[in-house]
Amino acid sequence: MGVSRTKYNHIKQSVDCYDFIYEVVGLTVEGYYLAAKEPQTALR
Repeated sequence: MGVSRTKYNHIKQSVDCYDFIYEVVGLTVEGYYLAAKEPQTALR
């Protein structure tokens, strides 16, 4: 079961998504940053 193409395209247009990788003390850390492209309220 996956996300429909319509829903995927809506999410892609409304959310910024960045992945990152860095190393700390010999360990690799992988993560994602997600944020609304046009937030409804100010970020705090």
